[in-house]
Formats: sequence, structure tokens, C-alpha cells
Amino acid sequence: MNNKKEFLKLIAKNISEFGYHVTFVNGGQNPHFAYTIGLHEKFGLELVIAGQFISIKAYENIFDLIVKKLETISNINSIHDNKIFRNSEVGLLEMHSSWKKRIVLGAYDYYSINDIKAFQVVPSNEKLLDTPDMSKTWDINCPIWGWLDKEWDLSVPKTAHVVTNIQFLRGETITEIMRWEDGYWEMFAGATPDVLDEDVRILPFGTMIGIDSSLMIAEKLKNATGLWREDKNSEWQKWE
Repeated sequence: MNNKKEFLKLIAKNISEFGYHVTFVNGGQNPHFAYTIGLHEKFGLELVIAGQFISIKAYENIFDLIVKKLETISNINSIHDNKIFRNSEVGLLEMHSSWKKRIVLGAYDYYSINDIKAFQVVPSNEKLLDTPDMSKTWDINCPIWGWLDKEWDLSVPKTAHVVTNIQFLRGETITEIMRWEDGYWEMFAGATPDVLDEDVRILPFGTMIGIDSSLMIAEKLKNATGLWREDKNSEWQKWE
């Protein structure tokens, strides 16, 4: 109870000092996501970014971009047609209620209300595979985001994560897998030595297999062992 009170105090402090608070969520087997608390007071809405994670600072910069644009319009309802974001790097989708109840929980707690308007920030130029469409009804059978409600039923730890590259999130095939620890793998699209630092991403194990079910084979690997394949239609081979 005390933790909740302290959290609400922190939210109020950040809203007072910065105009809004950002909650970042990176637990469990869902892709990272973040949402605002405090914009409801000024604009009647909150913002969400889901997936496409680079850094917390990058999330914060995107929120700042949106807030500055919102401050330039007189009619907040005009965001529905996204005209204010024309030629912008991002746009907005109004979130379905089934997503809001699972994502912006802190905003509901802070305002003690039954409903709150929320918009998902989506990129205009590139949507990666871990980015959902939150304007549609949430589905527990979604292989990537179903872990919001599903019980973790795999033999690997729920905290299991994978170092991969952005090319995988763009649709390229994982061709190399190494398991280093019980909850840590490396899985790359392309040769490991060719992966650039700026392309590296860290994803939950559940997100990886949700995007490509053929990666489930990594669950059974022993530590310090690996597999490779030529392409998605090829059989996995053991590293010798």
C-alpha cells in the first residue's frame, strides 16, 4: 500500500514539474511499452508507445514531440484524422478499451476513473513486428502480446531474454542461435560478426517465438550450445 502511495506521489511530482509522468514497463514476456500520466488533465488523453524499443530516452523524446504538437492545436478532436501529424515521423491510433485496461493501469489508478481516452503512438515510416495495432480488440491468442494475461508455461524462466538485431523485427530470418545461460540467448538474422552495435535489440523470449515459432527449438538448447541454418526453409544444424 505504501509503495502505491509513493508511486502516486511521484506521478504528481513529475506532472507538476514536467507536465506529465512516463511509466516504462519492461517486465515479463511482453515487448517493452511506456505510457504517459498527466496529459489527461490538459488534453483529455494519454499516450502509449508499444514495442519498437530503443531506449527509455527515445520513448521520452517521442512523447515530447507529440505533446509539443498537441499544444499547437485548438481542437483536440482533430487528432483523429492525423492531419496534424502529416509529414511527421509518427501518428496516433485511438486505443480499444480492451487494450487500455491492460496497458495504462497507472493512469486509471491516478485519476480514479472508469475510463480514459488513450492513443497509441505509431511510426509513419516503419512498423516493426513487435508493434501491435491497439485500435483493434486485444486477443489472448495473439502470439506476441497474449502474455499480458496468459500464464507463462514454457520451461525457460519468465525473465528469459534474447539479444537480437533490428533486422529480425523488420522481417528477416534468424539464422544463428546461441544459448549462453538459462535465461539468456543470442539470436541474429545474418552472421553474428556482421551485426552492428546500433542494430542490437533486447527482446523477451516470448516475443521472439511469438514472431517466429520455429525459434522454439532454442528452448531445448543446453547452455553454451548453438544452432544455425541457411534460411527459414532450411533445417537447423548444430554448431560444431
